[in-house]
Amino acid sequence: MEEAGKVELCITYQVYCAAWKPCYDIRASSAEEEDNTQNGSSVQLCYYGLVEQNTGDDWKDCDIVLSTCSASLGGSPPPLSTLSASLHSSRPTRRHHASSAARRKAPLSVPSEEDMGFGSFDYNDMVDAAAMHRWHNGQHSRSSEENSVSTQALENTVSTCFSIPRAVTILSNAVEHKLLISKNELSCAFSHETVPSRSTSAYLSALITNTSQLPLLPGAVAVYVNNCFVTKTHLRLVSPGEEFRCNMGVDPSVKVEYKTPTRTYDQVGFMSKSTLMTHEQLISVRSAKVRQSVKITVKEQIPKSHDDKIKVSIVSPEIKSSSSSKNSSPPDARLNKDHNLEWCIVLAPGQHRLLPVRYTIEHPASESLSYKLN
Repeated sequence: MEEAGKVELCITYQVYCAAWKPCYDIRASSAEEEDNTQNGSSVQLCYYGLVEQNTGDDWKDCDIVLSTCSASLGGSPPPLSTLSASLHSSRPTRRHHASSAARRKAPLSVPSEEDMGFGSFDYNDMVDAAAMHRWHNGQHSRSSEENSVSTQALENTVSTCFSIPRAVTILSNAVEHKLLISKNELSCAFSHETVPSRSTSAYLSALITNTSQLPLLPGAVAVYVNNCFVTKTHLRLVSPGEEFRCNMGVDPSVKVEYKTPTRTYDQVGFMSKSTLMTHEQLISVRSAKVRQSVKITVKEQIPKSHDDKIKVSIVSPEIKSSSSSKNSSPPDARLNKDHNLEWCIVLAPGQHRLLPVRYTIEHPASESLSYKLN
């Protein structure tokens, strides 16, 4: 026999006006800037979820699970039809137009003096134009629909859930609540970069490897060095095991000095006179660190010629070609893809280095030289 009793029901329903987005804190310490030959460098990444809701109900002492899943339109790729190639004989243009005109109907009206110079309207031309317009719009809308469906399907292929480790209370007031998802120590390699012609500051950055098991979703990042806020940046999607670079602002312990350049002009040539300009520049880099070595990249512009009458030659530093002996030591300087000089050097604690730059530009004496940034 059936007896009356208490039943506990679990009701699942969907609500609106609730959302979340990720954000991060990356914290580094100057004590962690060890020699890059060691593998002990790391940064702390705090993974947060900013949750807000205005559903009309307060969430009190709730277990929160954050998900990246969202509804999408379709999940299959667009069909790819067969592309056929065929030959056709070309016909004279006049004959083609004549046959087309013969198939057309006679115009509804004939030109008259009352047309005020505009002539008569051909109904067949209007029909052809309207049909072509409808066909073009149909193709465009169908292509746009297929593209939007495939794009959304790609963005929603992977779904990840994050469980908040403690019960939280979120009131229905559309105010963001910062919930800690996880805290991880990620391995990294510190390096510096400077562009002395634009700024004599040395900028610290970290190449970080996502050694956690969680994907890092796109979101805002606050960067702290020695517990002091440095800058804000944005993080792209980073999968487990993938690397990403984080800029950490200016490092005052690396001193860069850009000396005033000197230029000399000489006349060369016997039959045809040319002007030879010699540019000399000196860059000073010094590390004020006591225990750690510094890996730094220094960049300097070198003019690039797009005219056969302009000849640019780099005198110093020595740029070794790719055909150099494999047993030779790697060069300190090279030309990168933007045709700029690039030094990759390691400074020992307290070390000071001078980087000389010298190049010549030869061009016809009758023409002046101008520069343009691309």
